[in-house]
Amino acid sequence: MNTARITKRAAQAATAGPADLDGCYPDGLTEAAIDALIEEVDRELANEQQTVTVRIEHSFTDARRARRAERRAGREALRSLPARIEPADVAGEVAV
Repeated sequence: MNTARITKRAAQAATAGPADLDGCYPDGLTEAAIDALIEEVDRELANEQQTVTVRIEHSFTDARRARRAERRAGREALRSLPARIEPADVAGEVAV
């Protein structure tokens, strides 16, 4: 059984490509331009993530405020009732 062997140098030469392409950018983008684009995308993603985080925090805050307001309204309604209702004050049928 014969297996093909490839040396490390042959593998590097096959994957490295021609040496004369250093500094040749067929699409017109240099490494600096590509790095700038990547940084810009990273900033946009970070800003978007921050916006989402703020929206989530405020939505929870709004729900929390609404629930607190509801509880306060319930407490105020209970405070407006008389402190004690006497059995004689109740008219009609009452379970004993």
